[in-house]
Amino acid sequence: MGQRLHHFRNKVRQYGIRVLSGNYTFYSDMSRRVVDAINSLSPAVEVYSIDETFVDLSGFGSRMLDHATKMRATVRRLTGIPACVGIGPTKTLAKLANHAAKKNPVFGGVADFMDERIRTNCMQRIAVGEVWGVGSRTVTKLAVHGVVTVVQLAAMPRELARKVGTVVLERTVAELQGIRCLDLEDVEPQRKGMAVTRSPGMPITELDTMLRGNHSSCHLSSRAAMPWLGRGHVDSFLPHKPALARRAEAPRFEEAGVMLDDLFSPENAPTMLFDFGRDRRNSWMPSMR
Repeated sequence: MGQRLHHFRNKVRQYGIRVLSGNYTFYSDMSRRVVDAINSLSPAVEVYSIDETFVDLSGFGSRMLDHATKMRATVRRLTGIPACVGIGPTKTLAKLANHAAKKNPVFGGVADFMDERIRTNCMQRIAVGEVWGVGSRTVTKLAVHGVVTVVQLAAMPRELARKVGTVVLERTVAELQGIRCLDLEDVEPQRKGMAVTRSPGMPITELDTMLRGNHSSCHLSSRAAMPWLGRGHVDSFLPHKPALARRAEAPRFEEAGVMLDDLFSPENAPTMLFDFGRDRRNSWMPSMR
């Protein structure tokens, strides 16, 4: 969990800590630009997180490595962001290849784990904790069985993997063996909730100041609703009052937020017996874009 900067300003000065911007709106925009660049070079893309994307290269055959290298160069040219690419027969191996590409400059930013010789060589040197979905507790359990590297985990019997880490670890072992268990999700799953929060640079002691600008309920509600306009995810909502965190000794406002919960698509919306106006209300959505 993070801590607000004004809580430890003395340590920042004492140790010369560098403070960088947390402009998540900008980060999100840069992520969108990266995805747009990738979309122009592949027919199937899954946006896994704000800084990670899965791409289907199966149609490129022996040209996978060349195409991945071109994709990386395109992202750098269009966005200025240096990226690394990992190629593998499964999602888990692709993520592991991406790790190898980041850590070893010999790959030039693109590691090809379709090559079994390269894959085995790297897996012998990578700690098991670097595998996608293997946490610290699982690492401890695996160490009891003498499994400390990725290649040892890949050689682990799947029945034993299930006993050590349930079906999740069993699936991970299968993926490391080249058996695809996780498909590409090129259709974004519907989100069921979201929150938009803002923290001021310094605690605010005046309520009027808190309710203006970027911390007002109207501003936060607008920010929360913006991603859903025209996408059919929100039937209607009302602005909520800011959630205010205070200290007991004084009214020091440190955070405001709006949460949207129980989101649903129009076809799954609950209906009322005499609700004849739903179609008409939904027709207004395009005009709000």
